[in-house]
Amino acid sequence: MKKPMSVALLVIIVASLGISAFSQEKGETLREKARKHGSVWTGGYGHAPRDLVNFDDLVTRSNYIIRGRVVDEKTRLSEDERHVVTDYTIEVLEVFKQENGSPSVGERLVVSKRGGNVVVEGHPIRYDTPWSPPVPWLVEHVFFVQRSQSRYRSGPLIFTGFELGIFELGKNKVTCSACERVPHPVMKDLEGKSVREFIQFLKDRVSSLAAANPAREGRQR
Repeated sequence: MKKPMSVALLVIIVASLGISAFSQEKGETLREKARKHGSVWTGGYGHAPRDLVNFDDLVTRSNYIIRGRVVDEKTRLSEDERHVVTDYTIEVLEVFKQENGSPSVGERLVVSKRGGNVVVEGHPIRYDTPWSPPVPWLVEHVFFVQRSQSRYRSGPLIFTGFELGIFELGKNKVTCSACERVPHPVMKDLEGKSVREFIQFLKDRVSSLAAANPAREGRQR
C-alpha cells in the first residue's frame, strides 16, 4: 500500500490548483486582447448600490456635491486593465457640500467614470456603458461625488451611485439620463421640479441632514 500523502504536499497541490483557477478566472486584460486581435469592442452593465434607495442616501454618501461643467476629459485603462476609464475635469461653479473647505468655486475636480475609447500600443479599444452615457461638455450639471472604495478603482473620485450622481440642468428641467432609462426611487422627490426648485430642495436636504448628524457632517463641511 502506498504511503499517505504528506500534509505539506497536499497543501502545495491545493494551493497550486487555487492559483491556476484564479489565473483562469482572471482572464486576459484589454491590453492583451488588443494585442491578440488588433482591436477590442466591449462593455459592461452596472447598477447603483442596492442600499442607495432615495435622494437622502445620495446626499449622505457623497463627499462633495457641486454645480459644475465638464471642461476636459481623458481616457485610459483602469489599474487592472480590464476597463476603459474616462477622467472628467469639472469646473466648480457652486458648492453644496464639501470637506474641509474644499472644493471651492473656481477649482477643478477630476472625477472618473467607466467607459470610453482609448488607443493602447496603436490598438483601438472601445468600452461601452449603456447604463451610464458620456457626460456632455460645458453643460451645467449637479454632480454628486464620492471617494472610490474599489480595489481596482477607476480613480480617486467617482460619481456617487455611478449613473445616479449626474443631473443635467436644462433651461427649466432637471434630468438624469440613467434614471430615465431605468426609473429609480432617487428621482421620486424630484419629479416635476424646475431647476430652481431642485437646487433649493438640494440645499434644504444637505442642511437638514447635516443638522441631524452634526458629528459626521461637521468633519465634511
